[in-house]
Amino acid sequence: MNTDVILKLQHALELHKNGDYAGAKPLYEEIIKIDPESHRAYYFLGLIYADERQPIQAAQFIQKAFDIFPEYEYLNILSNLYFEISDFKKAEICLKSSIQINPNVFENYFKLGIILYRVNDIFGAIEAFKSGLAINSGIPQPYYDLGVLYDAVNDHQNAVLSYKNAIRLNPAYKEAYYNLGVILEKLNRNREAFECFKKAEELGFQDYRLYFGIGNSKLALGDIMGAQEYFKKSFELNPDYVEAINGLGITFFKQGNYEKAGEMYKEVIEKKPDFKGIYNNIGTLYRDINKMDKAFEYLRKGIELDPESPENNYNLGTLCLLHKEFEEGWQRYESRFNLKEENPPIYGFSQPAWDGSSLENKTIYVYFEQGLGDTIMFARYLPVLKSKGAKILFKPQDSLCSVLDNNIIGAEILKTPPSSPERDFDFHSHLLSLPLKLGVTDWNVPFYDEKYVFSDSQKADFYKEKYFNTEKLKVGIFWQGNNQGMKNRSIKLEYLRELFALENVQYYSFQKGYGAEQLDELHEKFSIIELGSTFNDFSDTAAALENIDILITIDTAIAHLAGAMQKQVWLMLPYVPEWRWGLSGTATPWYRSLRLFRQKALNDWSTVISEIKTSLKSDILKI
Repeated sequence: MNTDVILKLQHALELHKNGDYAGAKPLYEEIIKIDPESHRAYYFLGLIYADERQPIQAAQFIQKAFDIFPEYEYLNILSNLYFEISDFKKAEICLKSSIQINPNVFENYFKLGIILYRVNDIFGAIEAFKSGLAINSGIPQPYYDLGVLYDAVNDHQNAVLSYKNAIRLNPAYKEAYYNLGVILEKLNRNREAFECFKKAEELGFQDYRLYFGIGNSKLALGDIMGAQEYFKKSFELNPDYVEAINGLGITFFKQGNYEKAGEMYKEVIEKKPDFKGIYNNIGTLYRDINKMDKAFEYLRKGIELDPESPENNYNLGTLCLLHKEFEEGWQRYESRFNLKEENPPIYGFSQPAWDGSSLENKTIYVYFEQGLGDTIMFARYLPVLKSKGAKILFKPQDSLCSVLDNNIIGAEILKTPPSSPERDFDFHSHLLSLPLKLGVTDWNVPFYDEKYVFSDSQKADFYKEKYFNTEKLKVGIFWQGNNQGMKNRSIKLEYLRELFALENVQYYSFQKGYGAEQLDELHEKFSIIELGSTFNDFSDTAAALENIDILITIDTAIAHLAGAMQKQVWLMLPYVPEWRWGLSGTATPWYRSLRLFRQKALNDWSTVISEIKTSLKSDILKI
């Protein structure tokens, strides 16, 4: 470099340093004309363009400087410029070259991770961040970014750990609390999610998405009114946020305000017709108010938009079953395994799930998956498997083991955990998947008019001597479920009061736990013998049922137990019952001894009780 160039460069640098870009730029350009290999002139000219927010020109000059003289400093500036102009490939090349020269600069790994994320190389980005954190693990931001990356590949456990590390290093990191809440919500850890969201709120994070998250957590925890409050807050901050409008619709639906829920759902469709889940929500609403054509229409529309939606498929499946469309119903019912909540456990056995193939000389392990009533009802299909040449191992709920020992279902009853049958078998199956494989319809139901569950004769005699030694009509009653999954099914005992005034009838309460306290209000006025407290398991319940003339009950497990014993059951059903009871008629294809008493309008139990009273008087008591 000649003396003239040196002097011009010194003068240009002085002007540059003092912010006189207009004077420095022509000097740098003049130097380049004199000495095209002056990498410093290219470099400093590029810096001026960068300061003037002209990153494309800046990158061109600094790239020229690097091509002439590959200096480490140039690489870092270039990576930033290429990132700024969204030339991520060149930015990636610069950073990787920089890391190769000096692998101990942790910031370069974090920059590389961000660039790889931008080009959708998520796993590469994760590895880059991990490399940077291996050098310096004391900065919260990279842990936060790593949490975002893990979430992007659905590695929720590592996302949780990453956000927790960010919070450990910065306890006031409100955005990390919010993101951690979102991940915990995806994992159905709703209490923890709620606590994270509230912490973010306490730290001053104000965002419509945060309020929606709090509302969602409250909804999952059963606080309907609290959820509604936060969905409203979310909506007020962003009236176009359809997730909040949908959340409001769900809270109104759960409160039984179907009109308002419908308004919210329709507003969602108006604002965003392709919003996932909305057609499932409005379809189930129409189902619950018995507008079945609309229910089918919206649920099928939901399937068109999202064919793999487990909620849509499940609800459409149960709607088909309700209408006795069994082929499609059973097929879609299998989507229950993918539901976010209350999905049946999958045990991961090495043996294959039964696909309907030959069972001749094979052993099949069948296990419960849902409620006690479901187990009793579908145990009737085990003998069908036996008739196909199978040996059957069956695991019911523990409380059903003893009563199902007294049966003709042809299965060995196991008492080990469902995941550990401790027996050799060739195939396995969830109990409620058998109807699909067996092609079940309403005209091929086994044991419709046969008893397939039996009481213990000694226990039955004990109950007869102690409680049933009377000539009066012996009527068992059961009125309330366990509050979970029993929406609209339960009835207050007070509604049955008009039955208790009938003469020559002795009532027996089979209620155990929930609802039994309601007896205290009626004991002084009516003779109701309380049996629930004497039951240790369902073999005790069956022994007592053996001695009654009629059981009047809501839709719960005891109805199935009595039906399987071919005891006379009068079943009180809500306006839209569960799928197995259909929508009309007094008979059911499942149990010949069951008689159905249906609500004529939503929540109208009084008409049901009046019909039962009339039937007791005219059909049984003959008065």
